[in-house]
Amino acid sequence: MANQASKKILIIDDDPDQVYVIGAQLRTDGYETLSASDGQEGLRLAKEIRPALIVLDLNLPKLSGLEVCRGIREDRDPKFSRTPFSYTPIVMLTGKSGEVDRLIGNVLGADQYLTKPVEPEVFLSRVKELLKEA
Repeated sequence: MANQASKKILIIDDDPDQVYVIGAQLRTDGYETLSASDGQEGLRLAKEIRPALIVLDLNLPKLSGLEVCRGIREDRDPKFSRTPFSYTPIVMLTGKSGEVDRLIGNVLGADQYLTKPVEPEVFLSRVKELLKEA
């Protein structure tokens, strides 16, 4: 767990209640969290702080979650490209449960696609799995 304290997770969601709940779950498990309430701010923060993991909603003001995901994955920084050695995993956590949305998210580079509401244990296990801490 000592390793987790240094891991920053960026939550990009425009619902303050959702940000609070997700953040509390992650902080309880030893992670540091930051948040952005719109896609434009989220993309800027992601590029600025280079988080260990990003939790991303689809329905966001200014830039959609899909646009944010694409912007991160198209960035030339190797931290964001999908190389097996070092990259930033993206968990799409959204109310959209359609198969088309899931496929588009995966094609654009999401590593996990979870629908709200999600059980805290499931969410945290996916985060740990992506951060190779399972």
